[in-house]
Amino acid sequence: MRKLFTFLLACLLIATAYAKEARCDFIYTAEVTLTTSSGTDVLGFEGATFEFSAIFDCSTEYVESFALPAIVAEFSQVTVTGSDFDGTYFPGTDVAFYPSFSGIYSDPAGLNDIPLSIGGETVLFGFETETTASGSGAMIGNLPIASDFGPTTVLGPMVSTSRVIVDGGAVYDFTSSSVNVSRIPEPATATILISLAGTTLLRRRRG
Repeated sequence: MRKLFTFLLACLLIATAYAKEARCDFIYTAEVTLTTSSGTDVLGFEGATFEFSAIFDCSTEYVESFALPAIVAEFSQVTVTGSDFDGTYFPGTDVAFYPSFSGIYSDPAGLNDIPLSIGGETVLFGFETETTASGSGAMIGNLPIASDFGPTTVLGPMVSTSRVIVDGGAVYDFTSSSVNVSRIPEPATATILISLAGTTLLRRRRG
């Protein structure tokens, strides 16, 4: 409960800050359906859907991370449905987008899977998409544009960074996936953040 209130307060503070600034953001969503590749399905993830969503500030320049351009998300979450542990989960680290790979990775570790705590297990969620970044435009010091993010598709089990791993348990590949990105003009970002906070609160109460 304490973490929930901390999250709600953070959303409200960010929303208030956004309302005071004339700025826009990108909302990035990626949805994947899982199939067991190896190990025991201890969390009931077979056939489950993971939906990742993140908000990136389009007025923030790409910074250097591992000698590559990267931008850290303002907010991110993963919603799990169709499993034994449905719910909304928040990464145990910041999340960054790397246009060189058109992929989402943990930050500041860089180019690693995103850690989640689900059902008492450490779950690593990683995906890499087809490279669609706008060539030399996606450089350190430049501002991000929509074409850096997509639209694109998630690469499946042919790359090691597109999978879900349960620590000491199963490995899952993606049977289907989709990625969407859209630009949000203000004050819509503040509304979305408040809506995300409200949805999370309702889910906790119903649970």
